[in-house]
Amino acid sequence: RIQYKDYTYWQNLLVSSGLTGKQKEYWHNKLAGETPILEFPADFSRPAVQTYNGSTICYGPDKGLVPGMSDLAEEQGVTQFMILVAAVKVLLYRYTGQEDIITGTPTAGRDHPDLEDQVGFYVNTLALRTRIHGDDRFEDLLQQVKQTILGAYENQLYPFDRLVDELNIDRDTSRHPLFDVMVVLQNSEAVRFDFHHVNCTPFEVQSHISKFDLTFEFTVNNSEIFIIIEYNTDLFKEDRMRRLCIHFTQLVKAAVEKPGQRVKSLNILTAREKHQLLEEFNDTTANYPKDKTLVDLFDEQVERTPDNLALIIMEQQLSYRELNEKSRQTAHFLQEKGVKPDHIVGIMLERSLEMIIGILGILVAGAAYMPIDPEYPEVRIKYMLADSKVRILINSANNSNFLRVEGIEIISTKYPESLSSAPVYETSLQNALFYRHQFQSPATNLAYIIYTSGTTGHPRGVMVEHRNVINLVKGLNKEIYRKY
Repeated sequence: RIQYKDYTYWQNLLVSSGLTGKQKEYWHNKLAGETPILEFPADFSRPAVQTYNGSTICYGPDKGLVPGMSDLAEEQGVTQFMILVAAVKVLLYRYTGQEDIITGTPTAGRDHPDLEDQVGFYVNTLALRTRIHGDDRFEDLLQQVKQTILGAYENQLYPFDRLVDELNIDRDTSRHPLFDVMVVLQNSEAVRFDFHHVNCTPFEVQSHISKFDLTFEFTVNNSEIFIIIEYNTDLFKEDRMRRLCIHFTQLVKAAVEKPGQRVKSLNILTAREKHQLLEEFNDTTANYPKDKTLVDLFDEQVERTPDNLALIIMEQQLSYRELNEKSRQTAHFLQEKGVKPDHIVGIMLERSLEMIIGILGILVAGAAYMPIDPEYPEVRIKYMLADSKVRILINSANNSNFLRVEGIEIISTKYPESLSSAPVYETSLQNALFYRHQFQSPATNLAYIIYTSGTTGHPRGVMVEHRNVINLVKGLNKEIYRKY
């Protein structure tokens, strides 16, 4: 009596006649504003044009989740599907930190009894938008998801493709227009085949297509739940997806046990992962010369290889002995200017021999250096100088013309003639003994101050001690550079 062509005519008539006006208004209000883009951590760079290469993994059956979900559903007046959607939202929030998340879900579209046994594609897509805050309780978020899903189903007749066109979304060829994650629940009873002398086992069909970045497909049979994740293999590795399944089940268990927990506190880790994060990753005990400064290490290198090349820039070069002499001359000059241990000296030079000599000279004088990029805006440079209370700035002749700051003495790299007559300690040992006499605990003195980008306000100066740098250098030499 009714065929698919009748349904299509009826649906087009509803839209063209304006009978779906309230549904249109609902979706436009729900999806108003900037469309959030889910930045889920991927293993590979996102292709410029979306691909549909995919694979699936199956996790389950898990017999422990369904009873708890059933109890929570009855207690909260929700369905299992609503619990699963809420859990997926929380998982995405925990992975990305984003508080505005849209996921999709399909609807069968057979909301009239006469359509139940019809042949045809009635499926529509619904966009479920949720705003999550870390301090939300899971049970409160669940009620929000419930209302969102009920509202979506009440307005499910409005065609998804028409909605996307009307929203005028900036289209990105690398992803879907509204969401990248789909959530599907298959409510089906387990099929049993009883044949005489024949054993039947399910056969898993491997798909090589992924319609979205991620699709969570849940199948609940009696007291068991199966989780199938379809994922884009151009974005994710299988290992990440298996961990995702494990994290999801851990999260659901934590949520159904204590639905009053804050979203940010719900456990998603296994006991093994907790031990790895809290114990193994924090087992950073390492031996390094805690009582030495950068100057001490440089002195030792000069003693070992005085005539080896230390610096090469274009046609210019310096041996360790020459670099040692020039840096100590600079240090003596700075001391005569009143520079003392833990003073901060600014240095604003391009990459050059003079920059390295200046940095070492400041360190040898016992002070800390503050690097300033000559390309920085003048406002930023003056803020850094004022905030750090710098009184001496080593600068090049090229940069000194435009920078004049009250209370700061600018020293050009064209040092005065007195510098060439400054004393040079004959041996590094003498110098080391001199500075150990000067400093009670030199390894804890400042080595440099580095300023943050300041993109969210004023830049902040981060103070770094000699021992911090030595710890880093020793760690890099041991774990990174030794491999090359």
